[in-house]
Amino acid sequence: MKRAIVTTLAALGLVAGCGGSDDSDGGSDPATTDAGSEALSQEEFVDQANALCREDKAEAERIVAEVLAEAQAEGSTPEEATAEGLERSVEGAAQSVEDLGELTPPEEIQADFDEYLGRNEQANALIPELARATRENDRETLTQLTTEFLEIARPTRAFAQEQGITDCLGDTPAP
Repeated sequence: MKRAIVTTLAALGLVAGCGGSDDSDGGSDPATTDAGSEALSQEEFVDQANALCREDKAEAERIVAEVLAEAQAEGSTPEEATAEGLERSVEGAAQSVEDLGELTPPEEIQADFDEYLGRNEQANALIPELARATRENDRETLTQLTTEFLEIARPTRAFAQEQGITDCLGDTPAP
């Protein structure tokens, strides 16, 4: 069961968006800049984006471990556990995109970065439907949504690779 959950969540890049955790204390993250601030250098942008993505991956790993422990204790099916992991990732995925959106990239990549963020938002919007289809074992819908998700997410992977934001790449190879 662990492999099914981990594979599904990793394949979705948990879940396209990379970034930080939900900072509920209201403090600002030193890796982000305020909207409208001076553009970062390429090196600063890469360093800060990678820092946010490392935080996000740590949170994703925590969610997977928590879901696995609960699934084993409750005797959940792999589908139920995977759906639960997806459902728990929705808020974090949205926060990740928001956190990255607070960065001010170099001007020459701003348009591509905006597309990257927009595609992450599109992919994240599919998470609840993916969770439902997984929970209901609706293979046809799951196949269609996964294909759609990967088509949306493919350019985000290319952008991350081109910019050196390697910590924002999922652990699975590009489709």
